[in-house]
Amino acid sequence: MKLSKYIILITTLLLVACGGSSPSDEPKVTTKIDKISLNSELIRGQSTSAIIECVDCLKDEAIYSWKIDNVVVSQSSSFTPDFEHLDKTAVITVQVPSIDQVMSDEVSYQAEIISRKTKVESLELTGKHTPNTTTLADFTCDNCLSETISMQWFIGDQLVATGASFTPELNNFDKPITIKAKVISIDKIVSETASFDFIKPTPISGNIDLSDKYILMSNGELIFDSTNGIQPEDGKSDFVNAYYGKHVWGTVLAQDTKGKFFKYGDGREFYSHEKESSFEDIKEKINNVKSYWLDFYGEHVLTGDGKVITWDNTLDDSGNFEYSKAQLSQTELNDVKQVLHSLYDCSSSANTSAVLYNSGLLVIDGFWWDKEGSHQHSYKRVEKTGVSKIQAVSYAGGGGYDAVAIFDEQDNVEVWTCSNEPFFSTQESGEYATGFGDLQNVARIISPLDSKAILAIKKDGSFSIRGSGLTYRVSSLNTEIKVKDLLKISWMYVLLDVEGNIHYLDSYWSEYLPEQFPEFSFDNIAYSVPSDHSNGVVVKDDGSALLITQNNPQTLSSVKDVNLVDNFMLITDKEDKLMTYYDHDSERELDADFFSNGINQIEGVSEVINLGHGYIIKTNLGEFILVQPNESYLSYFHDKINRPIEAID
Repeated sequence: MKLSKYIILITTLLLVACGGSSPSDEPKVTTKIDKISLNSELIRGQSTSAIIECVDCLKDEAIYSWKIDNVVVSQSSSFTPDFEHLDKTAVITVQVPSIDQVMSDEVSYQAEIISRKTKVESLELTGKHTPNTTTLADFTCDNCLSETISMQWFIGDQLVATGASFTPELNNFDKPITIKAKVISIDKIVSETASFDFIKPTPISGNIDLSDKYILMSNGELIFDSTNGIQPEDGKSDFVNAYYGKHVWGTVLAQDTKGKFFKYGDGREFYSHEKESSFEDIKEKINNVKSYWLDFYGEHVLTGDGKVITWDNTLDDSGNFEYSKAQLSQTELNDVKQVLHSLYDCSSSANTSAVLYNSGLLVIDGFWWDKEGSHQHSYKRVEKTGVSKIQAVSYAGGGGYDAVAIFDEQDNVEVWTCSNEPFFSTQESGEYATGFGDLQNVARIISPLDSKAILAIKKDGSFSIRGSGLTYRVSSLNTEIKVKDLLKISWMYVLLDVEGNIHYLDSYWSEYLPEQFPEFSFDNIAYSVPSDHSNGVVVKDDGSALLITQNNPQTLSSVKDVNLVDNFMLITDKEDKLMTYYDHDSERELDADFFSNGINQIEGVSEVINLGHGYIIKTNLGEFILVQPNESYLSYFHDKINRPIEAID
């Protein structure tokens, strides 16, 4: 045992003599702090932590010291400044041990202590936002003093109000508003300016004709009165266009924001007839619709690229209709310039269409009762080349537009209408060819519905009149005048020349008007609006007007607009005030029973929109007033039109 101890001692002495060392004498690992940073700014009331970067170190054992004015305020890795520390400098001192517990050198970092900031997060208008009513702007912000909010209200570049409220006037109510806002933080720091834009929505726009059962709202909602057919689904409000199939049945073709088309309305039933194609078959072909119509052959659209696309078309030959020969029974026509549809032929059958191609080819498909009186229809196709444009006119008195005015490339015109067979050129000696002058070098044609006549105004201002409807009592007419327009004053048609003077088409009329209204001179006439019961309004260039009623005609000083609803005239003056006149008696007060809302006059009218059997009157107050003479036509829409409209971004 003693021998072993001696051996160990000798071995140790030899190692020392040879320069060896023991494990306890090996050097320890050291470290240093390469970088100190903060995880955020030193903001009053907000905790901020110091972050160190080092190698071979024990970060969890780091020693921190936060000093302000040489006074230690924290000895942890984080610190939350308070009010007494604002605008001062914090010095952060850190030491960290190495993995061998060797402390690093002390490293310092300093940062300024700043105040708490804020910003206006959001802003919304509250209240009805109507003229002469205060509108408030409600805002949200964090760490702010709400009572310090500062706002500026702009319309365009014009400053219209300051503060948290604005009271709009009539002249700035319906315009885009920009509000600029800033607020002070709880540490008395003013925020950056935030800007918010607001636009007052317009509830009604687009194609509107309530007599034809639909309204397209500006928020994209389509209201359609279809008792038995398909209607737009609830919640769908992204329509941008709507087209109504007039004349026969009642359907709406609607387009959404993506260009996709939908069809709503009463289903068309051709008894048991076989149909060649459905809407689902062709809907992807439709784009940029110029017109949409229905007739007994099917449903059709004329697209912007010159195609006529047809669906729900029948090929049944019952009643001797030769559908296979009819041009519009085909699914698609190309290179089309114009289509006149639902023309009446001699038997008042609204099943005749005229198609003009870009090549100048005109094709008219007509159906009519045969000569034998067997109550069956026959089909006739007629063609003409070299045609530049066509226009439907009322010429033969068939119950609607029953003829076609055909322009050639030199704007010479001939009229095709009923004679012994449908749509043959009428001869000069024919029944409907009476009138004055030729039809050469024509600028435009005026042909009021059911007038049985046309007025052709030429490029040099001269004119021609054809047909019996305007000239049946004319003994003489000054053909040297330069005609501007055709007016109907009360029940009388007159010519308006380029100087604003009128020329009577009957000697009796020339006696009647001056005798009845000697205080009103019929010169410088701008337009005339006839109403029922032989009444109407004649408006001059300066806005003065003659209100013609059966019992109490009177003059008006400043007419801006005239609209008619059954038994009433709605006249807006240049001060935007609308007055209602009973068209039998201009002095009679309006009975509230005649209207759904009992109006008599409305201030601040900005627009009057025709509904066929009524009107929507838009005011500068943001109101949309539905005017209707009775409840039979428009009551279905009354609540929907007058309901609140959601704001539109």
